[in-house]
Amino acid sequence: MSALARPGDVADLLAPFIRDDEDREFVARCIGTEGPAHHRIASLALLRLLSEALRAAGGPVPAAPEDGVPVPFRLPPHLDREADEEAHYPIRLPHRALARLAPEGSRDADLLADALTDGPAHHALANVVMATMLDALVERLKQKDRE
Repeated sequence: MSALARPGDVADLLAPFIRDDEDREFVARCIGTEGPAHHRIASLALLRLLSEALRAAGGPVPAAPEDGVPVPFRLPPHLDREADEEAHYPIRLPHRALARLAPEGSRDADLLADALTDGPAHHALANVVMATMLDALVERLKQKDRE
């Protein structure tokens, strides 16, 4: 495995957003070990840059982890019949991030949430983590502007 795409590195970056160690390791494995190498390496590179930007801005602003859109498990069509429709990954897409882009409860907000949470685990989770980190960065920068 390339030093550029180690799941342990992803888990460290997720610590401010996923409190439970096992949940954090699970999401990190999905992002860092699933899918093609170019996806894993690109996701980790972007997550590392976002983490660095957040640190430089003063760190993530705490958010309620239960306040967000659940990220459903998506299974391939041949396994979908066995899927638990209530099964979700242990991270949520923050409502605040969606509200920055589309009015809350609007069709656009729903489309955006579906687009960011759809697809294989490595895509959906990387999208949600990046949106979460970007939202935290924007919130931190807004706080600094108010000071």
